[in-house]
Amino acid sequence: MKFDVIVSGAGPGGSKAAELLARSGLKTALVERNANWRKPCGGGLPRHVDDDFGVPEKVRENTYYARAFISADGTKLVLETEKEPGGCVVDRLVYDAYLRDTAVDCGATLFDKSTVKDVILKNGRVVGVKVRTPEGLKEMMADVVIAADGVASRIAVRSGLRAKWKPDELAKCVVAFIDGYEGPKYNHFYFFDFMGYAWIFPMSGKRANVGVGLLSSSKRSVLELFDWFLRSKYFKEMFRREKIVVKQGYPVPFSSVSGQHYGDGIMLVGDAGGFVSPVTGEGVYYALWTGKLAAETAILAYEREDFSGNTLKEYKRKLDERGIVEFLSGQLRLRDLIYSNQGRTLNLILKAANEDERFKDELRRVLFEGAKPSAEFAQKLMSFM
Repeated sequence: MKFDVIVSGAGPGGSKAAELLARSGLKTALVERNANWRKPCGGGLPRHVDDDFGVPEKVRENTYYARAFISADGTKLVLETEKEPGGCVVDRLVYDAYLRDTAVDCGATLFDKSTVKDVILKNGRVVGVKVRTPEGLKEMMADVVIAADGVASRIAVRSGLRAKWKPDELAKCVVAFIDGYEGPKYNHFYFFDFMGYAWIFPMSGKRANVGVGLLSSSKRSVLELFDWFLRSKYFKEMFRREKIVVKQGYPVPFSSVSGQHYGDGIMLVGDAGGFVSPVTGEGVYYALWTGKLAAETAILAYEREDFSGNTLKEYKRKLDERGIVEFLSGQLRLRDLIYSNQGRTLNLILKAANEDERFKDELRRVLFEGAKPSAEFAQKLMSFM
């Protein structure tokens, strides 16, 4: 089978890429392991997802106007928006289906229950993939392959664009839907005195998305951390009676981006390329943007009739122009600051933000709007070390 572009993975990044490619008239294959699988995720989408890509009301579980941060000593900072929502919470099963269906409606061909097992190389260039389908192993050829197959991407490693993740480059997470939520209808983030965090994101009715994340190199058990959080005062003040409806575990890239994201005939997007916030673990926004930029680059390659890295390096230029890699690298430095001194630094930051409205506002913009910190803000942050 021959396509113009093959997209491996029908999550937000892959589906957005497939949508734009199909809209442009390119013959696009969208390969997905299981369209009925719910990606384990907090499901919290910041406002700029809606601003840049739109989030229809039919897929929203909750729209929130504030986010709360709680540090290791219990200091709480609520970052409120003004008139516009701060973002929304979605069920990834519903949200991903909406994005995937949009791509198919635009003309992409969906291959469900199919898994990319390897890349096909010709003279060092990726020219297709080997796919395990319900009918057996098949070869699918294309001028461009876009790897959107998540943190465990085979393509990213087999193509040589990056090595396998090291334990300290990943976070292990446990997430659950839990009924019985009675707290305020905004998102809560809890940071510990070690490299770990928890969240409670209200959904519709009395359901909430609850989870914990922990560096994979940690000797702590993420399941034990999750159980501890459910027994903690933080959880108990939000739930009187709880019932776990869904519970899943999963890894997340947690060390910002690394390696190269393009090569001859190939590009990496979303989790496959490490495009995830190392502070909150949020990756949908970066998946959508990298999917969009990769699609635009593939369309340019067809216009030039050149699918080598010489043209696909335009993807890197677009990433740099958007400041995505720079922003995520800055978030990595912020993460290290947050967890320094056994969490005491974050205690001081949150207390200062509660006392200084200007500092609080810039903290909100840096964390959630991608704003570059001012020299004054950066200097104040460093003063807490």
